[in-house]
Amino acid sequence: MSDLSKIGFYVNKYALPSFLILGILGFIGNLFIYLQPKLRLKTCCIYLLLGSIADILNLLINVFSNYLSYNFNISIAWSASTGLCQLNLFLLRFFRQLPSQFLLLSILDRFAATCDLRSSIRRILQLKYVSIMSILAVISCFLLTITGIFFFQKSFFWCELNNPLLANILYIIFNGLLQPILMLIFVFLTYRNIHQSQQRTRRINGRNSRQYRTQFIVMIFGQIFITVFLSMQWIIYYVYYIFTLDQVRTNDQRTIVMFVFSISANIYYLISVKPFYISLLISPLFRKTFAHGLMKLSCHQRRRVGVRTLETSIQPIIFSRKKTNDLILYLSSFVFKIKFFSLGYFGLIFFCCMCRS
Repeated sequence: MSDLSKIGFYVNKYALPSFLILGILGFIGNLFIYLQPKLRLKTCCIYLLLGSIADILNLLINVFSNYLSYNFNISIAWSASTGLCQLNLFLLRFFRQLPSQFLLLSILDRFAATCDLRSSIRRILQLKYVSIMSILAVISCFLLTITGIFFFQKSFFWCELNNPLLANILYIIFNGLLQPILMLIFVFLTYRNIHQSQQRTRRINGRNSRQYRTQFIVMIFGQIFITVFLSMQWIIYYVYYIFTLDQVRTNDQRTIVMFVFSISANIYYLISVKPFYISLLISPLFRKTFAHGLMKLSCHQRRRVGVRTLETSIQPIIFSRKKTNDLILYLSSFVFKIKFFSLGYFGLIFFCCMCRS
């Protein structure tokens, strides 16, 4: 069983920083794509960009702190008081939950886009409703998270539950099952609307607009299915772990259970790593926008280098022309002075001759 402990140690040592690096690169990629002129005013893209920001916050606050704790024994004494213990659990659960809230908003946005043109829910497709929906998503995530942390209190080693059964049931329902179920419901409703409105969208919006919308829907469907899978693998094992916690186990069985528990908890963080790579793999529009943005960036850099080279090559010519102009002006002024003094000298001689005569 020591081999499992070593594997768990190496997973925590190498998997967590890999998640963090891949997550940062994916965040930069999403930021680059969703800020392109073609996408940055789309409400769905704004929600996905906010979800990407929530992903990187989750990785920096939870994954990076776990990495420091596992490898360098650097951690905050969260168990020093009940308030710190509850704050730690709140940060852990809130930032793990927040990315899924924005993904839920994105599928709600696509559901509204596929509804009938006279439906009142299509109002949320307007840009002025983005801030309202985003604030509601944060508030709902806060309320879903805050319900369970008051069951925790300070213990000698770590935080413990004063009502384990109720607290775990609330966590499983609000933090484990509610979001995946809502996502799958809106996926089904959006899929139904697409089939019901297929002829109408072909007649009104045209083929290109329909393909554009469909590619985004397929990309979000892929994100949701993978998110639901990663969430459910964790919550299923969490249910098993909680409801078999009082069983008598041997040391080998405890090692296996804690090893699988650690692996499942780390796999859950892939929810915050995957968005950029899944979108790049699924959506041709996403790949095309990414390639087009890279081409524009490279062309801009070439243009800047070309302008600098042109300025460098023209500068000696400008400098030599300036020197020539200065020399011409100096010679012109010198000739003018000679003419002036010559006229003055000859005028003086003529005046003297006239006086003598």
